[in-house]
Amino acid sequence: MIQEQVLVVTGARAGLGRHLAEHYLSLGWVVVGCSRQPSDLQLEHYHHFICDVSQAAEVSQMFLAIRREFGRVDALINNAGIFRTGLAASQPISEVVATFGVNLIGAFSCTQEAIRLMIRQRVGRIVFMSSIAVPMASAGLGAYAASKAGLEELTRAVAREVAPLGITVNAVGPSIIADSGMAAAMSADVVAQTIAASGTGREVSLDDVTSVIDFLLSPASRAVTGQIIYVGAV
Repeated sequence: MIQEQVLVVTGARAGLGRHLAEHYLSLGWVVVGCSRQPSDLQLEHYHHFICDVSQAAEVSQMFLAIRREFGRVDALINNAGIFRTGLAASQPISEVVATFGVNLIGAFSCTQEAIRLMIRQRVGRIVFMSSIAVPMASAGLGAYAASKAGLEELTRAVAREVAPLGITVNAVGPSIIADSGMAAAMSADVVAQTIAASGTGREVSLDDVTSVIDFLLSPASRAVTGQIIYVGAV
């Protein structure tokens, strides 16, 4: 990779997003991260924005700053997400709205802004982070799984729109990722059920997920678009 390539990672303060930021910095990318809170990541070529992706105005301001500073975006990883469980009959609508606001609408806003910059160089990579919650369709995960299912359909539709521009759009749907903090938001029962239903019988590692994203951001993936790749599930 060359230093001039600019990667945007949403939800970059902790977990998978933090791992991705550090990983791509080590490969020579300029990495722009964002989260709703400040980051303590202090590395050369890392730039952090406090941005709530569910707020379109904040997203627009962040990408305006990116355009002014770098003039381009080469890749976007829509990693920001929130996880809430609840049965359809009892989950507060406020939680449902917040889940869709970050997981789907936030990703849409960031994608829209990134495409406007990618059009200039007629090449780009966009990756959505989905989840095996979509094919599992587990009780209590209706809102979360629906928001991620929306991402998968967005992946397919946007991929068709931007394919003539040299931009690829794909989604990665991991099982529970070890050492990412993901399991902390789930009950022990949900964790056990998810791992059992995945078919592999284990959590996946941060590197398992990163290796797939590595391919999707590379020139070798130029003919791969509109695809949903599940990691740690069969």
